[in-house]
Amino acid sequence: MRKLIDVSSRYGAPMGRWNILATDPMLAHKMHLVRLRWVDGDYDAGGAYWGRSSLSGDNIYWAYGEDEEIQFEHFVRARSRDEAKAQIRQVYPSAKFYR
Repeated sequence: MRKLIDVSSRYGAPMGRWNILATDPMLAHKMHLVRLRWVDGDYDAGGAYWGRSSLSGDNIYWAYGEDEEIQFEHFVRARSRDEAKAQIRQVYPSAKFYR
């Protein structure tokens, strides 16, 4: 399992994280899907600030994988693993998930 990149710095934390798209999102990619754990209430383990929202769910899910050219990752806020998969499939329609 990959670890989150540490993005904290002495100047503070970034708001969320950037998504890095696969070279061709339409291909059938095999992805890991992990629910991030909260640190100090609103931060992920790598220091990014997410805040909390009861409207869209308090979970951040991290989907990641790799193709021939890059390691890609996608972050979504969802109430459940199934909801996170549905959101990720909007970008990666043929995504398959480990587990």
